[in-house]
Amino acid sequence: VKAVESQDGRVVHWFRRDQLLYRVRNPRPDVWGQGYGIAEPELMIRVITGFLNVMTFNLKSYEENHIPKGFLTLFGDFREEDIEEFKAEWAAYVAGVSNAWRLPVLISRDREAGAQFTPTGVNPSEMHFVKWTSFLVAIQCALYGIDPEEIGFESFSSRTSSLNDASIESKLASSRDKGLYPLLQHLEATVNTILAGVDPAVEFYWTGFQDPKEVWERDRLALTYGELRQRLGLPTGRYPILDDAPLNPSLLSVYMQAVQANTPEAGAPNDEAGGPTEEAEGQWPEEDEGLEALHQLAQVLKG
Repeated sequence: VKAVESQDGRVVHWFRRDQLLYRVRNPRPDVWGQGYGIAEPELMIRVITGFLNVMTFNLKSYEENHIPKGFLTLFGDFREEDIEEFKAEWAAYVAGVSNAWRLPVLISRDREAGAQFTPTGVNPSEMHFVKWTSFLVAIQCALYGIDPEEIGFESFSSRTSSLNDASIESKLASSRDKGLYPLLQHLEATVNTILAGVDPAVEFYWTGFQDPKEVWERDRLALTYGELRQRLGLPTGRYPILDDAPLNPSLLSVYMQAVQANTPEAGAPNDEAGGPTEEAEGQWPEEDEGLEALHQLAQVLKG
């Protein structure tokens, strides 16, 4: 027994060594690592610490901030009783939550009556280090292969976020490219690691995740008519000339010229028995129906 699975302190299953597959995350060449990789949480120790410090700093700015938002200076000849009454009313009605607006009051008797507020520049409502927070989130997402836009944070790219697009298709395409495909590639590599020990000739890969239109536009540039029929499960071999015809219209015209150049015409040199020569017969057999079907295929592809 190599490992066990427990639930509520009770063993519910056990595994042998040959039943477990260890997928090394972030492998490292360090000899002292003994073949083990570095886990993402270990790589993000300083990143998470920086993120927690930013959160703590902003929370403390609201709850335990001892730096006032500014100073209130009163000008005029006031009595001490009036000053104390003003301070008491300010603290009772204007101090705010957690005394956020509790201000020091200064008295100046050298000028005419009035008041002046001098801000200190400390404003926690501006969310200190916004870019720094976005930078930390971007690093965390990069370690896990996730786009920050997937979790609602801005990325550092110059292009416009696809998640802000009104089109549902563009959002899904961006999600597949940046979230789904990297995860599937990781699982594909894991499964192929298992198959390599079972049968090296077998390979696992994902299908069906591409746009059918894009797949068709790519295949029609390289497939022949016969290869397409084989993929569709249709019979082939009746017209070899037609089966070898490319689906790419640019190549089809070249192919038709080669067919016409190698097809024996009327009055072609025959052997003594009156039939076509062995050379012409071996290259291109007489297939009038196949040539007619080839011309029809060319018209369809060009149209």
